[in-house]
Amino acid sequence: MAQPLIEKPDAWAWPTFIKERFPPLAHSPMIIVFALAHFLSFKTPQAPAQTLQFFLALLFSTLFFFKLRLFDEIKDYQTDLKLNPTRPLPRGILSLTQVKKMIVKIISFEILIIILFHRLNHALSSAFFALTAISYSFLMYKEFFIGKFLRPHLTTYAITHTFVSVLLSLALAMFFSPKTNPGQLILFALSAWAYFNLFEFARKTFATSEERQQVESYSKTFGVSGAYLLSLSQAIVGVLLYLKYIDTAPTMAFVIPVALSHLALMLSGLGMIVLNKNEKAALATKIFRACGGLCILSFYLGIVLSELL
Repeated sequence: MAQPLIEKPDAWAWPTFIKERFPPLAHSPMIIVFALAHFLSFKTPQAPAQTLQFFLALLFSTLFFFKLRLFDEIKDYQTDLKLNPTRPLPRGILSLTQVKKMIVKIISFEILIIILFHRLNHALSSAFFALTAISYSFLMYKEFFIGKFLRPHLTTYAITHTFVSVLLSLALAMFFSPKTNPGQLILFALSAWAYFNLFEFARKTFATSEERQQVESYSKTFGVSGAYLLSLSQAIVGVLLYLKYIDTAPTMAFVIPVALSHLALMLSGLGMIVLNKNEKAALATKIFRACGGLCILSFYLGIVLSELL
């Protein structure tokens, strides 16, 4: 199918896309606390240029997540033409060619950042995990070359894609602590996988009145109760993995934000189940989806506060 004509000049194209599909106010807090949690958890006192290291890691993380958004826009393009025609690419704000060129530029910047980190820490481990994360993200874009098998299996599709968070977490940890045995960090990295699963499961959970034809969701696959339990399981697993990693009693700076956000997830989920066929069901599921994002934000914020206080 031919692409629509470009409706706006190039000067407005990317700002419009970012505003609609990667809004800074929505994504920046999570990316910042994600990078900061790794920096504070793994920085070494004797490491030079620590401020530079953090900002390089923050830039790498931002580019990485933005690139994943671009990959999804390309993969979803044909579906969006039919089901989401108001999104930027179906509207013709940007062409697929422009998006692919931007991906090439982003990967080039990512590699440049890896080189800069290597000059700072003189360790191949950080470069290895960062390049592995980039390579895995490309496999995600290609749907591991088994897209016909994966697409009908919503949960399998999701967890194979969110696994990239483990590789990104290991890459950031190695940026700051390149001599650490990766085996010591795997629990920390796996907690990222659980929380990104939670975010993915929650954001695709809807009330019966919200479900759309030809749009898959976890609530449609497992029912509202099943989608709730699936999301909640990841929150529990994420916390347990992190507690196993620190192997000590967590500080109140960690416990308070995590406990409050997880309680909000539990209560909003129960409300979503009770009100599923009520006229207020859509509001309940909207709150539940927001709590999924709040949980991942509060988890990394809790780590940041526990390291600072």
